[in-house]
Amino acid sequence: MSAEAHRFDWMDRARGIAMVLIVVGHVWNRLWKTGQLTSALNYEGFRDFLYSFHVPVFFFISAILFARSWQRAPGPELLKKRTVQLLYPYFVWSLLQTAVEVISGSVSENPVGEFLRILYWPRAHFWFLPTLWLLMMMCAGFYKLFKGKNTWVKAFGALSLVLYGLNREMDITPFQDLAKNGIYFAAGVACVNLPERLETHPPLKAGLVGILLLFGLISWVWIPDGGTTDVLGQPLLAFSGISATLSLACLWPGGKADPRLLGRKSLVIYVAHILAAYAVMDLLSRFGLGWQLLLVIGTLAGVVLPLVLDALCNRLRFPWLFSVPQV
Repeated sequence: MSAEAHRFDWMDRARGIAMVLIVVGHVWNRLWKTGQLTSALNYEGFRDFLYSFHVPVFFFISAILFARSWQRAPGPELLKKRTVQLLYPYFVWSLLQTAVEVISGSVSENPVGEFLRILYWPRAHFWFLPTLWLLMMMCAGFYKLFKGKNTWVKAFGALSLVLYGLNREMDITPFQDLAKNGIYFAAGVACVNLPERLETHPPLKAGLVGILLLFGLISWVWIPDGGTTDVLGQPLLAFSGISATLSLACLWPGGKADPRLLGRKSLVIYVAHILAAYAVMDLLSRFGLGWQLLLVIGTLAGVVLPLVLDALCNRLRFPWLFSVPQV
């Protein structure tokens, strides 16, 4: 295995781990909203804990990959490619999920308006895709503005900090999504050379285990309290979660349980997991299953069924659900 392939293995693992946590978080949220969880469980603490870092992991790694690609070939072709990769599945699956909600009666008032809102106000979990796209466009804009000088990274990072500080003052959800997560994308851009450093200076396993233990301690303190909402507490937990996820990915022994495949198919899982998991959970909840079993089955359905659908689409040579075929 080449060094480059090895470096990207841990990135795929990290995305795979984070993707499973995203599915778990949404399944947990569904269990609460449908009254499956008991009041004795700390629903909000566990939910906010997961939400604090699983998506920032994707912003961080996506920024590293985008910055590396931009270093090799800065220009409109890369921006066009990323635009299609992110916005096409956003519109396709936003339309599909909205259609399902309208048909099922979840959306009873002004269904036409709900479809139109997709153009300017992302629904549900789909906010991540246009937000990531906007951050990539901003990143390219700063590179051009500073004519490729190293100061563009610092300027982009400074803007992300300003936006993060302002996000609580804004009552515009799409802006808040960008402002809250820009700091993690900017951190990834600043760590563009992280893969080489991991390759030439392999971190000690003891150090990585220490990061995991520290994250476990922070989590143990944070969850019972219901978390912290102050301006410093959230990024602290997010960055420690990012570090712990990357550490776990680097320490992963491989084998049949390697989450690399999930990382490589993370976009497929992300756009389709809500429909898959919720459909299975709603069906099985009629049989009186406990929340523990529904949590496991819902998570498996949210991860596996999108992969099955993707494989079926590839077999039928119909990739349009997830991507635009290359001509």
